[in-house]
Amino acid sequence: MANNTHSKTKDSRLQGGIVDHLWLMFEKSMNTDLTIVVRGNHQNQQALKVFRCHKLVMGRLSKLFDGEHMSQVNLTVSDDTDPKAFLVVIRYAYTDMLVLTTVEEAIPIHKVACSCEMHQLKKDLEAFMLKTANKESVWNLLSYSNRGVNLTEWAQSCLAQETKACLQIPKFLSCSQSTLQILLSLQQLDVTELELIQAVIRWTQHNNKGRPLEPKSSKELLGLCLNHLRFLCLTPAEFSRHVAQSGLISKEDALMVLINLNTGDEAVLPPYVCKIRTPRQESGHSDPVSRLLKEKNKDTESPIAAKKIKIEQEEPTVPLAWEDEASDTNKEKLNESEVFCYRRIDQKFVHLPQIFRTPKNVRMDLKISKRAALVGFKLETQFKLLRNANATESSTYKESICIDVKGNATLTQAACYSGPANYDGHLDIRFKRPLKLEADVWYSIYFDMRCPGFYKNYVRQNLVYTKGVEVKFNRDKNCTHSANPIMAAILSFN
Repeated sequence: MANNTHSKTKDSRLQGGIVDHLWLMFEKSMNTDLTIVVRGNHQNQQALKVFRCHKLVMGRLSKLFDGEHMSQVNLTVSDDTDPKAFLVVIRYAYTDMLVLTTVEEAIPIHKVACSCEMHQLKKDLEAFMLKTANKESVWNLLSYSNRGVNLTEWAQSCLAQETKACLQIPKFLSCSQSTLQILLSLQQLDVTELELIQAVIRWTQHNNKGRPLEPKSSKELLGLCLNHLRFLCLTPAEFSRHVAQSGLISKEDALMVLINLNTGDEAVLPPYVCKIRTPRQESGHSDPVSRLLKEKNKDTESPIAAKKIKIEQEEPTVPLAWEDEASDTNKEKLNESEVFCYRRIDQKFVHLPQIFRTPKNVRMDLKISKRAALVGFKLETQFKLLRNANATESSTYKESICIDVKGNATLTQAACYSGPANYDGHLDIRFKRPLKLEADVWYSIYFDMRCPGFYKNYVRQNLVYTKGVEVKFNRDKNCTHSANPIMAAILSFN
């Protein structure tokens, strides 16, 4: 009878493969030759856990466990990690299995894998986190500094597409300042600028330990995050109601922002206030043209911010020059020999238009690689500055512009326009007789903007190719971009 019992026990141990046997040897501490002492923190108390392992098995993961005369390894895990979590690492070494269910469980193991140079474990953990991550995991991943490129891209993508849901997660309020800065640096979010600013105010109040917000404490808590808040995208009423009285900034700075929202005068803005007037892209609208044209139709109160900076629909997005495009102002059929050499808006700077007040003089240089006739220029027109959000004002104004062209020695010619123009449009100004330009000669063009008002200066590329001809718009070789309202030069090559 005894022999039969011994036989059954022996048979049960022989069941399964080599992996099962290895794991059984670890569980029973059979023939172990390596002791791993792990120190950490569990529930705010120092904790220690000892694991007896096999050097040959653990050496698969890292050279740290592969010393010839090594019998003990002492490890210290991060303060917020229970030493018992190291059992996940050991199970992976013996069975190639990751016994995890959430990203939150995987992050402390990933920290161990990084510190112990367990490269394959680190790779498998990142694959697991990518597979199981959801919006509940976003703030944990963004707060984790060793998350890697793929996890960073996933977290930022999730944040952009599900911003509202992510901002409602309680962990948002406890995220770090650097994590908050990652959120504010994104150019595509699924919330309005007002909703984003309100979320930042909630974060600041939470981290201020429930005390009333004051400008000094707000600046300390937010740091550089304050520079990313786009107050100029709000209406005066929104800013007064939600920001001016929140304690986020001082009353004096709030007054300066309100003055700017009503006048567009950037000279009065505090230096830390973000100068960007265009809101971040909405999720699902990656094309700036579509987004800005959509925003144009929104009914808002702000005289500047509500007039969302639009990109003219006829602007080229791929070619550097778009030819034979009729303007809204000049409806007559264009001469087939005329070419519009458009200065493409640089997409890197599409969110950073400069605004200047006229009367003012603007200079631009022009050089072409082939003899041509300068017919005229296409310019941005003024944008309307409403003093009263409920006022109904004319959509046109009286424009007055004079263009002087100066070249070698005695060459000089002028073109002037004085008459009606549409707000937020464009205007073609032509010379009475086309001006003949020599090849590879710099010409200086002076635009005398005489009508009082405001113009948008987009950053545009200065090098244009059309019909095999190189057209340069700036003499300074060190300046590859230039911000001004000149959209295109109208040339004729006949």
